[in-house]
Amino acid sequence: MQEKKRVVVVRYLAETLLDEGRDYPERELNERLAELLAEANEDYAALRRYLVDYRFMDRAARLYRLRPRAAWPG
Repeated sequence: MQEKKRVVVVRYLAETLLDEGRDYPERELNERLAELLAEANEDYAALRRYLVDYRFMDRAARLYRLRPRAAWPG
């Protein structure tokens, strides 16, 4: 997938699947992504990494948290 398209998909996931101000243990985040992607047969672990790599989420001690929307990539 082209990177620009991937960023759009990852942004959509961040906007619709996750709540601001909440910590997500890695296992719960994996379950949410896997449930959403079950029919698409996509790699939920890769999407979890993209959420961090593209700076939609921060990760510390296996906990994930959405960054403020103002800090998301343009």
